[in-house]
Formats: sequence, structure tokens, C-alpha cells
Amino acid sequence: MRHRLAAPALAAALGAALAGCATTAPMRTVERVDVPRFMGDWYVLGAIPAKAERNAYNAVETYRLRPGTSDVVETTYVFREGAFDGELVTLRPTGFVERDGGGARWGMKFAWWQGPFRLEYLVAWLDPDYTRTIIARSARDYVWIMARTPTIPEAIRIWFTIFVCWPAPGPPWRTTVFPITSNSGRTRSTAASSPPTMIDRVALRAPTSPPETGASIASTPRARAAS
Repeated sequence: MRHRLAAPALAAALGAALAGCATTAPMRTVERVDVPRFMGDWYVLGAIPAKAERNAYNAVETYRLRPGTSDVVETTYVFREGAFDGELVTLRPTGFVERDGGGARWGMKFAWWQGPFRLEYLVAWLDPDYTRTIIARSARDYVWIMARTPTIPEAIRIWFTIFVCWPAPGPPWRTTVFPITSNSGRTRSTAASSPPTMIDRVALRAPTSPPETGASIASTPRARAAS
């Protein structure tokens, strides 16, 4: 099955979405990733790509835990340059899973000359079956849409594009709005200084019989008994 890393329509959609993005908040991650389960082959189906992969076709990224470790990921990124039959390009970065990131935050090292510096790698979204994922950086400048299969439904592509710009809502938050009193003219003389109070004078529909509460166990008041 042939696929291009960033199909023109998807690339344009991602670019347009980010250009008019409603938020500049940093990209969040999923709460937890089962790293061993995340390992294996992933087809890269769409991206806001790095320079080295802008003309990538049939891109596949493969993860393997380094023997004897649980947080070092040997990565192989393979794609064709410029066309489906183009030159085969292979990149071999190493991923380092951060201990306090729940498995969703990695640092990627591509070459020895990086020294201790590692490129940010975030698992921004992951389905429960570990079959589709979105990888990104907090600045939203690079994004990769990946799946275990070489194709995904168009509706899922559209949802992914929306997610990149408008991610899932975070925890609840609260804003307090204070009442405003007018400070000029007639409005000031008639405006209330606090929110109005609703007064219910007439019931919309009165009950036609007492409520069913069961037999009363209270004694009859003396005034009523005397009458």
C-alpha cells in the first residue's frame, strides 16, 4: 500500500488549521503510555514535518526497546525521498523516555554531536487499542499522525487535523464575574447595584390534592381539636 507522509490535502489542512489556530497553549500529552505496548511499526500518514522529511513517501517508524532497558527506545525511520520509487532514506534516532512523564514524554537524539540535548517528543493522543496516535511538540511546530495500518478513514484524518489545533479540554476551571453598576445618566438612577432577585408570585400549576406522604403520626393540634 502506497502512502505519502504528508498528502497535499492533509498538509494544507494542518497548515491552515495552525495558521488560524484558536489557541497557542502548549500541546498536552496523554496521561500514561504503556511503553512496551507502544513499540513496533507505525505508518506515518500525515505530518507537519521536519525539514529532512518534507518529501517523504511510504514513511514507517519502528520502535524497539534496547535490550535490558525499559526507557531507551531504538528507533528506525524509513521513507522514500521524493517519490514512491525514490531513494530509500533511513534515520536511526534514539528515544529516551522521561521518568516523570508517564511514558508520554520522550527526548529524541539523532546524532552524537547533540551531546545531552534531546528533541522533544510528545504522545499527544493515543487510542485505547494502541492503533492510532498523534506525536507532536509542545510548540505545535511539528506533528506526526501515525497508525498501525497504511490507511485510515477520512473522517479520522479530519478529526486529527482538528485535534492538532483544538486539543481535548483540560480540567475544569472557574471564572468569577462581578456585577457592574452604571456610573452615568438615567441608567445609573434605574440600574440595580446587584443582580436582580426572581420573585415567584403565582405557581404555574397548583396541585389539586395533597401530596402522597403516608399516614401522619403527629398528634392533632389542640386548637383544631377544640373546633
